[in-house]
Amino acid sequence: MDPFAPLSASTSKNSQARVLHGLTIMAIEDSRAASEAIRLMGVACGARIRRADSLHAARRHLAIYRPNVVVVDLGLPDGTGLDVIAELSQSVGARPVIIAISGDGMGEWQQAARDAGADATLEKPIESIKVFSDAILDVLPDGEARRSGTMSHGHLGIEPGTESLATDFEHAIGAFEDALLINDVATLRYAGRFVVGLGRELRDPALSKSAIGLLQSLGAPEFPEKQLQDLTDLLTARLRQLQPSQRKVSNG
Repeated sequence: MDPFAPLSASTSKNSQARVLHGLTIMAIEDSRAASEAIRLMGVACGARIRRADSLHAARRHLAIYRPNVVVVDLGLPDGTGLDVIAELSQSVGARPVIIAISGDGMGEWQQAARDAGADATLEKPIESIKVFSDAILDVLPDGEARRSGTMSHGHLGIEPGTESLATDFEHAIGAFEDALLINDVATLRYAGRFVVGLGRELRDPALSKSAIGLLQSLGAPEFPEKQLQDLTDLLTARLRQLQPSQRKVSNG
């Protein structure tokens, strides 16, 4: 998949809801489920969406094109979103609005994001289209003018698709398996935080709790094989729950 290709957008039947019409939003997000939710919310508000799933892909894109809004997840496979936030905030010329997002309930990431240069922060899962659009409009130069129309999308939430969720589960399982082979703590930390965010996205407290337990065990002298196996088993069970509705259709 080309990380620079614009994701498809449908035309909203309700023009009053298109408060972000004419804007391009770039989502720097490694989770396909979270990225799809951002795409759907952006499209519902009339925006055009692009996606990058790593710092490397984002930097390549930003070198040749500057979106109006950048939504940056702080936990990325090749580094922290704080780096690209700092780079964008210090760039010369027109500066995009920067929204930092994270599903990591641990630590004061919001303040770190603002210190790096983010204009606003949002916790994942983003609760509704209104929460998403309001966060952008609050810091957009012409936000009040855009808001002058009647907002009619209310508090509609967005749920990620089954295919995106399956991809996220497979991504996490693969990362954990790779980390186990070479006792790679850095990969475990990334994948653990990824699953914490995924659990919050799905409102699955058991998944988040298991991932947090793994992260907390990383400071112990012994490699956390049991915690890793328990979390991998839980992810595998969640993936199997999706298979009857998604895998059979795709293989048909």
